Amino acid sequence: MSEKAKKKQAQMPGMGSSTLKAGGGAAGTDKTDTDARVYIGPDIPGAKQYTVFNNGLPESLKKKTERKPFFNSLIIPVKKLAQAGRELDTEGSALNILFKKAVKEIQEG
Repeated sequence: MSEKAKKKQAQMPGMGSSTLKAGGGAAGTDKTDTDARVYIGPDIPGAKQYTVFNNGLPESLKKKTERKPFFNSLIIPVKKLAQAGRELDTEGSALNILFKKAVKEIQEG
């Protein structure tokens, strides 16, 4: 990335080197059941990866987050999808680790 692009990225709100925080988005992000959110975890019954939810979460995903709260970190605001996608692809990042943990959880049943 060029120096000019780095400076521009650093000036943009919500961009830069900060990572998404657990609980569905960047720290300080208010969320209600009507905010559009996307599930970025592995497919589970009732919620496929990259499904956008506009009016709350389906029961299957709510139950999963109640039993395994780390799944909340895999439900993010739509506006954070590009950043989250990069983090999912970054080996060792928080979202990458949580995604792998979710895959293992689903495989173990």
